[in-house]
Amino acid sequence: MDLTVYTDGSFQTGEAGWAYVILSDKGEKLFEDYGKNFKFNGELDATRNIGGELAAVIMAINHIKQSMQCRTLHLFHDLIGVQKWGQGEWKTNTVPTQYYKEFMRNVGMPVVYHKVKGHSGDKWNEYVDKLVDKAFAQ
Repeated sequence: MDLTVYTDGSFQTGEAGWAYVILSDKGEKLFEDYGKNFKFNGELDATRNIGGELAAVIMAINHIKQSMQCRTLHLFHDLIGVQKWGQGEWKTNTVPTQYYKEFMRNVGMPVVYHKVKGHSGDKWNEYVDKLVDKAFAQ
């Protein structure tokens, strides 16, 4: 089945947070998760919210690969770099962007990127934005 994933990242109090939600092809919520302080090749992220945005994608895809069947992944994001670094269109001159680019190169499933405008009323984008806040409340 095709899956839809919404991702988001944030930076607060010196930490990068991430969140994602996985939806079925019928729009039903299948799984969600959030956290902070993702390590890229063993290094804590120093790129502020960018690391959170990229970590959200990595965490979502890892969950899908471990526990779900996915024919095509529709990835909704509000940071254009998620697509540009993932497709190798932008330079990767930080550890997180290099790690992410390599990860996406070996993802093993078709990924269709969908850029949404952040804080624009998109239901699931707003949802993951609130999930990121939960990561910082812990």
